[in-house]
Amino acid sequence: MDESGRWAEHEVFDVLADLEAQAETVHHWARLAEVDDRSRAEYHEVTLDARLMASTGLPVVLAVRGAGHVRGRLVGVGEGWCRLEDDRRAWVVRTPAVTTAQGLSSRAVPRVAWSRLDAVGLRAPLRRLADAAARCDLVLADGSAVAGRVARVGADFVEVEQSSSPGAETRHVLVALDALAVVRHEL
Repeated sequence: MDESGRWAEHEVFDVLADLEAQAETVHHWARLAEVDDRSRAEYHEVTLDARLMASTGLPVVLAVRGAGHVRGRLVGVGEGWCRLEDDRRAWVVRTPAVTTAQGLSSRAVPRVAWSRLDAVGLRAPLRRLADAAARCDLVLADGSAVAGRVARVGADFVEVEQSSSPGAETRHVLVALDALAVVRHEL
């Protein structure tokens, strides 16, 4: 203030600049709180498949109902399933059977961002195993297992061919997809 008790122009501008800086700080903190609120509110829409998709290429450990811990590099993800590999084996894991997951990215890839190839269901990798005539162990959520070759894949089941020895009669076992936890096969 000058001798007459009036504010000098530069003092008024300094006060206004200080008030503006305070308002910007309040706005910044309010915006951070809003973003935090929104991300917490929207996180309920993030699926396990979306987290797995963001983790493709990473080494992960999945605890799977009936199969125990499955460890390997995550090499593929689809709707309701994922594929892990190590040096000798591969696992097709039905994600509804997963109870815990470790090693996943903190990010997620929403379903709308998946390619059409990634959006395929569990029947697609099972058909590939049938085409390859691969010998597999199908582990069910109750811990039991069915060994054999995937022959055909139905709408809600997979048909497994079993034979005890070459030339022996082949038996066909149908496994409900909802009961399936993991399909394990050698690479």
